[in-house]
Amino acid sequence: MTSPDLEALRPYWHPVATAAEVGADPYPVRLLDEAVVLVRDGPEAINAFADLCVHRGAKISMGRTTERGLECPYHGWTYDTGGRCVYIPSQGAEQIIPSRARLAPYRCEVHYGIVWVALEEPRLAVPPFPEYDDPAFKVHLGFRQFWQASAARFVENALDFSHFAFVHPGLLGDPRRAEVEPYDVVMHESGFTYELDWHAEEEAHLASSGATIHYKYYCDFPFTSRLDIHGDKGQTTLFTPTQPISESECSMWLVFARNHSFELADDSYSDFSTTIWAQDRAIVEAQHPEKLPVDLRDELHLKYADAPGLALRRMLADIGVDYA
Repeated sequence: MTSPDLEALRPYWHPVATAAEVGADPYPVRLLDEAVVLVRDGPEAINAFADLCVHRGAKISMGRTTERGLECPYHGWTYDTGGRCVYIPSQGAEQIIPSRARLAPYRCEVHYGIVWVALEEPRLAVPPFPEYDDPAFKVHLGFRQFWQASAARFVENALDFSHFAFVHPGLLGDPRRAEVEPYDVVMHESGFTYELDWHAEEEAHLASSGATIHYKYYCDFPFTSRLDIHGDKGQTTLFTPTQPISESECSMWLVFARNHSFELADDSYSDFSTTIWAQDRAIVEAQHPEKLPVDLRDELHLKYADAPGLALRRMLADIGVDYA
């Protein structure tokens, strides 16, 4: 049985795969601890269903694609790409298909080369990534990772810059310059934003030839972060949609967009971030409690250093989540 905390996250868009991963055969994913199957419906469209044959509960994703459609591995019931049963082998030539013989559908859309699924009617739009379609920017998928941590713990870390001096010394920060200056978190319907100047170390190559860069963070509820890094070279954007697989496991993609330094290999950006994420992962996967406590009394907080995490926790509390 799905926990109430995961239930509260059903009416929101979540990333589950890249479109390129979904081929002719049914493609299984897990979202909010539920089995979902993705089915390609032509060159452009992808559909999502509960990964469950309505006959005897077998997983459609264990089946195969035939000339008739998606064949269940248990009794051969076959469904078209819209989820309707079109063939029951045990009935032979006389095909009387029950009206209820359909796969349970979920909302599914493809944006930025990523498949997004909502298990109920979504309350918000798919998070924006304006640089993706901007011809001034070069976009590339850096990597995907799976963490043994809740999506909320991961995202709170992604939004938190006050740990840079201690988790990423010499790369993103310096313990001798750890003070956080006051800044404002601006709330909006689908999340919040904030921005600040930061004295970086080796990160300067991402957007600037100098040491001071300007960060603008976006959090699109529930678990997508976007960071615009502005420097004298131009802008580098890190887009990080995060998939809540279960209460204690998440997956995320890191997509880069930049309007400068096109002569540099994309791997130089991916490799730097891989190092940063490895340092973060060691901390986040060891946090206790494993899930993010939404009640502000459960952990201590600072007004400015912890402001993004406080905003995320309040939004989760507003939809009835206790631990995320």
